[in-house]
Amino acid sequence: MCEELGLATVPREVTPGLRPVVEIAGVDQELIDWSSTRRQRVEDVLEGITDQYVKDHGRLPGERARHGSASAWSADSSSAARRPVPRSAPGWARSWTRNRSGIGGGSMR
Repeated sequence: MCEELGLATVPREVTPGLRPVVEIAGVDQELIDWSSTRRQRVEDVLEGITDQYVKDHGRLPGERARHGSASAWSADSSSAARRPVPRSAPGWARSWTRNRSGIGGGSMR
């Protein structure tokens, strides 16, 4: 899809020591943060989840347990009523362009 749209991708390390994620090149970090509110909520409670894991198991969680705990919390905290209506890629691009006023600089292309 990126090739069709003429976009390049780059790896970005989100969590040190874990596999990087692949993102569209040239997207401002501020825009990424703006569009990642759900992820931020998960990160905000991850410390508490980790503390509870240590109390329950007597050790820090491994990668699989950390991912599972965060995924479980994310699934428990979501609701079908809050999920956005599925859109096409051009529909998302229009929405992001409309809603990103004041974030980052320059255009999306």
